[in-house]
Amino acid sequence: PDGGFSGIPRNMTGIAEKMRMAGYRTHMTGKWDAGMASWEHTPMGRGYETFFGYYHHAVDYYTQRLSPWPDVCGDLIDLWNTTGPARDVNGTAYIEELFTANTLGILDRHDPAEPLFLFHSFHLMHTPLQIPEAWEQKFAFLGNPAQRKYAAMTNYMDDALGKIVQRFKDKGMWDNTLMVVSSDNGGPTYHLPTIGYGAANNAPLKGSKLSDWEGGIRVNAFVS
Repeated sequence: PDGGFSGIPRNMTGIAEKMRMAGYRTHMTGKWDAGMASWEHTPMGRGYETFFGYYHHAVDYYTQRLSPWPDVCGDLIDLWNTTGPARDVNGTAYIEELFTANTLGILDRHDPAEPLFLFHSFHLMHTPLQIPEAWEQKFAFLGNPAQRKYAAMTNYMDDALGKIVQRFKDKGMWDNTLMVVSSDNGGPTYHLPTIGYGAANNAPLKGSKLSDWEGGIRVNAFVS
């Protein structure tokens, strides 16, 4: 089976496939980064009915371009809506605004009588450190520009998550919902020439993203 950069080997089963087999509606929003070498590697090949997001590691939050973080595929736009490029919305807004609107739309259209498996994968807190100016100004008291943006991005994520939770409540679904929130790695504290500063702080743990120390592999997570 294809693996490595191609993505998760195709002979492995994803959770969305199992949930769909059990009768759940399955939808995904956001960052995939788990394969695109073939249709079977994509979210749709892994059991999701719909997917709005991007396939690679990171994109510009406003243009959805891979550059100036060059990838082996070159200077490309990476934003998709299930079966093809999302040309109608590419570059129209901050990407997390687009993602939040998509997830809220899924909930608005969902029939609460049917079980739902919904995966919302934030681009936040990944580099590049980009955030609307109004959000950054809330943290003007932080002198370090990278840390200021990182704090504002965290605040934006918290607000977006709150909107999603509220929509579950508005639909009368919250009391019968299991929500799992987790990071995929420790906070980045590095400075890479092509990316910039990570700006996180994992104290008192040693290390950060890209390391095997606890600061790189222990993450924030909670279940509600």
